[in-house]
Amino acid sequence: MFSICIETSCDETSIAICRLEDVVGHAYQNLYGKINSLEVVGALTHSQIKNHQQFGGVVPEYGARLHAEQIHSLFQILLDFVSQKTSLQPRDVLSQVEYIFVAGEVGLVSALRVGQEFAKSVRYFLQKQTQKQIELKVISHLIGHIFSCFYQIELKKDWQTGILESTTNVVEQFQDEEIFPHLHLLVSGGNTQIILLSSPTNWQIVGKTIDDAAGECFDKIGRMLGLPYPGGVLISQIAVLEEQNYFDFPVSMKHADSFNLSYSGLKTAVRYFLQKPPIKGFVIEKPLKKAEILELLESPLENLNFKLKFIKQTCISAQTVIIKQLINQFGKAIKQFNPKSIGLSGGVSANLLLRNKILEFGISPTFITQLPLTGDNAVMIGLAGVVDKSFRLP
Repeated sequence: MFSICIETSCDETSIAICRLEDVVGHAYQNLYGKINSLEVVGALTHSQIKNHQQFGGVVPEYGARLHAEQIHSLFQILLDFVSQKTSLQPRDVLSQVEYIFVAGEVGLVSALRVGQEFAKSVRYFLQKQTQKQIELKVISHLIGHIFSCFYQIELKKDWQTGILESTTNVVEQFQDEEIFPHLHLLVSGGNTQIILLSSPTNWQIVGKTIDDAAGECFDKIGRMLGLPYPGGVLISQIAVLEEQNYFDFPVSMKHADSFNLSYSGLKTAVRYFLQKPPIKGFVIEKPLKKAEILELLESPLENLNFKLKFIKQTCISAQTVIIKQLINQFGKAIKQFNPKSIGLSGGVSANLLLRNKILEFGISPTFITQLPLTGDNAVMIGLAGVVDKSFRLP
């Protein structure tokens, strides 16, 4: 049987078709086995980044219209791909759909609405055509991110079509008692949380941002430096693995008793610093030229002119401080809760320095989301959907 998975929470329109043989039932009692028994037959994501760059960020209603324009054609492309891959006619693929999983909460309301209405329409059509009940499950976007870290089956991407699919089912097996309690760091553009999972069904948020999310801070500093949206991605690509706080930016919450995080102080400190920079030619929020961005990405620090060197040092300093606070607070939580495993997910989990720092804790097993699943995607909604209950964070 198949499932159709849909994600439209922000600025990515994403659809996946997954094979669910013996996954949703009782063949796999443990969470890890159930998630890693899912086959991604095909998944396709369309990004709206280029559409929103002119505004410097996501415009919700414009984004919702783009979702509505794209979702039907994406579904048709994916259905044709799955039909060809499985040697089934499209109608036969659809006749085997038993579940529809769609992103529900945490996201832009108008964007989520597009995905949910599309899901309802597909279910109505399939039920009329097949005369059988199709289960529609609304999945928390954040739960999708968390479960994505447990999916260890390698994914490959066809760079011509952009379609993702599973490669092999050979993965190391873990029982629930080897994973839980599990401490998880979820870091995305809109959410930064430390979550303790005592079991697959028992959750507790033990730390969270009290203001800006880490990804939001990355993006806002990127904009101050003149980088196009999303600036946080470019900061990570410019700084890579370099670790140095050249300008002594503040690391918040160092002495806090809680595991909470705060990024408004860093954002404000960087803004004040950049408003009166010591480098001639730099103007805060003045867009950089494409040639300048390319040079920042490709040239070492010592080969850059004064202005670009200053920008690169700011990128390195900002990334160093953002990640240092994440690691400080997550490390404190590890000492407090002594988890059997740890995990990392969310858009910012693609940051190479952060991934390395998480591995340096030396906890086995450590689950880190595969790079193709770090951003918003329909596969993570499908992974959360195979669990018997649709969880909501408290």
